[in-house]
Amino acid sequence: MSKLDTPTAVAFRGSKCEVGELAADQPASNVQNTIANYMPHLGMDEQALANHLIEPCFLPAAAPASGTASAVVQYKDQAMPVALELAVAFQAASMAHYACAQVVSQGGKAGTPPDFKLALAVPTYFNARQIAALQDASAIAGFEQPLLVAAADALAHEYLSRHKGDLGSIINTTAFRQRHVAVVDIGHCSASAVVVRYWLEEGVEGVQIKVITAAAEVGAGAGALDEVLLAHFRAQVEEKYGDGTCSGPKATSRLSKACERIKKMLSTIDSSKVSVDGLIPDQDVTLELSRGQLENMAARVCLRIKELMARVVTACHFEEGVALDVLEIVGGGTRIPCVAEAVQQGIAGRGGVELPLSKTLDSNTAVCLGCFPSPLPCPPPPLPIPSPQNLLHS
Repeated sequence: MSKLDTPTAVAFRGSKCEVGELAADQPASNVQNTIANYMPHLGMDEQALANHLIEPCFLPAAAPASGTASAVVQYKDQAMPVALELAVAFQAASMAHYACAQVVSQGGKAGTPPDFKLALAVPTYFNARQIAALQDASAIAGFEQPLLVAAADALAHEYLSRHKGDLGSIINTTAFRQRHVAVVDIGHCSASAVVVRYWLEEGVEGVQIKVITAAAEVGAGAGALDEVLLAHFRAQVEEKYGDGTCSGPKATSRLSKACERIKKMLSTIDSSKVSVDGLIPDQDVTLELSRGQLENMAARVCLRIKELMARVVTACHFEEGVALDVLEIVGGGTRIPCVAEAVQQGIAGRGGVELPLSKTLDSNTAVCLGCFPSPLPCPPPPLPIPSPQNLLHS
């Protein structure tokens, strides 16, 4: 809500509920009251949550009354289960408030919300129960009829929107009057890929579009590398300073942030050194890592990405003479060199050609912008738009 990549996080401090960046930047002393990166677990029952590939970044409720995943937090000095649907509702309501405030600051009428429609992008890996949980969250936030858009469709439409000036002329020069684009999104929790056909049809105006196939790998995102780095440095520190040194929530929080800094630095340089203040009482700890070491640690994640790309290309069933023309990448994980290389190698290894990586879409906002490929009817939202505090108390 202060920049384009608003974190998926909700936090509780005393009687306050904070959302987005304020929640993600909670002090180490309040990490246990933060619900972060929770979308992969939305709508899951207790058993599915326990067997999930991604360990929850929150304390799960033992037997959630809602039947779907809930997180236990301290609110007003008592333990309280918060359903993940409510966490989504907090974020949706907060962003609606923020959007209205922006309109007023630009000359809109105070007290009269602008006409808009809530759009929620549905991750490629979501099942029917998780989609239903998204709809429940929208209703809790006061939006009875949200626009649910498949993330694969959003990326397909955003690519068309971004290239509408030249895509038609490019297609006209091809033998089959069509162009196939693979858009690969490596986020924090998952890796996903969609293959889209764009073509020109006689008697029909404009470029036509069809999603041929889409697939995802949960747990093959950049967050998996964070977990590997955390385990590596935790073992390293505990070997030097003693068992249990990094087991507490404060130490884990500080170490996790340091791991993320190292990962980002190694995307541009060959070796990195980060000092972690206060990790050990009265002593700072320095962490060092090379890009080669990171690539070795990332080998399993990269293998899963290669397998994902191979499955996607195989599922296209291209006729003879037809192949992928463009390999577009988005998402923060694609900034990691070995991850980007895994995307390329996965396509080439399935009998395809080694395409250059294209980065014409905005890495942070491609899915968001693609949710609105054309003008939509915009009925006004219900009044008033609930605030996170009101949602929590009700």
